[in-house]
Amino acid sequence: MQHHRKRLRLQGFDYTSPGAYFVTTCTYRRIPLLSRIEQCSSDIVCRLSEYGHIAEECLTDLQRQFPHAVPDTYIIMPDHVHILILISPTTHRQFSLSQIVRTFKTMSAKRIRLAGAV
Repeated sequence: MQHHRKRLRLQGFDYTSPGAYFVTTCTYRRIPLLSRIEQCSSDIVCRLSEYGHIAEECLTDLQRQFPHAVPDTYIIMPDHVHILILISPTTHRQFSLSQIVRTFKTMSAKRIRLAGAV
């Protein structure tokens, strides 16, 4: 049985246009290597692993590469990352949301592999 992914993008929408975009990206095979969920007294906390810290650094590096795109709010879960990316108007070349997300995924995957993840 073949798995078919649901189309998540609006056809004809310009993803270079200014706005707030909610993005979720998952680890390869949903391997939980970015953080761990722990019970601390009465609270449940999500503690970043070494690889989660690398992903967080890559998120902050995104704004240096794409000054018009700010990862405003994010949460790094064990096997995925939720990001709210704000794209503002620019007079320079406008990059699309997919280019921004692809850059984050490529940078973080390379750095995490270099740090020793499979």
